[in-house]
Amino acid sequence: MVAKTTKHRRVRQAAKYEQDKLAVKRRRVRQATKYEQAKLAAKRRQSKRKKASTSKRSSYSIEQKKQVVTYAKSNGRNEAARHFQLNGSMVGRWIKASENWTTETRRYTMKVGSGRKAFYPEAEKKLYNWIIEQRKRELAVTYTTVKITMFDILE
Repeated sequence: MVAKTTKHRRVRQAAKYEQDKLAVKRRRVRQATKYEQAKLAAKRRQSKRKKASTSKRSSYSIEQKKQVVTYAKSNGRNEAARHFQLNGSMVGRWIKASENWTTETRRYTMKVGSGRKAFYPEAEKKLYNWIIEQRKRELAVTYTTVKITMFDILE
């Protein structure tokens, strides 16, 4: 009789072990599916968000900008942006900046408003005129002479 009970006990223990094993598997599957669902939900949220432009930055010549601005003035900013495949705010900035553009543009000029802004515009004009005078007289203009002259002009 003792052998029978131990045998039954072993069978019950084996069955319980199998049930536990199945329960663990089911839990893992549920956790995996929850993980996958969370991953999918995150993907959905990201796709709903407006993505930043992944295109490479590019610079446009003044002629191209003028073409966009004239189109935008006749058809509207957003229509121009769609037509030229540009950002609407960039077209708006170009329209605003176009008031300061000069009609004469140099051949190799790429960007309007690029470069260093003058700290002392009047003094730099005087210095420029002085340099032109020196060159007309065929005198050498070095860095140190320019620096000294600029200090003299500023005083």
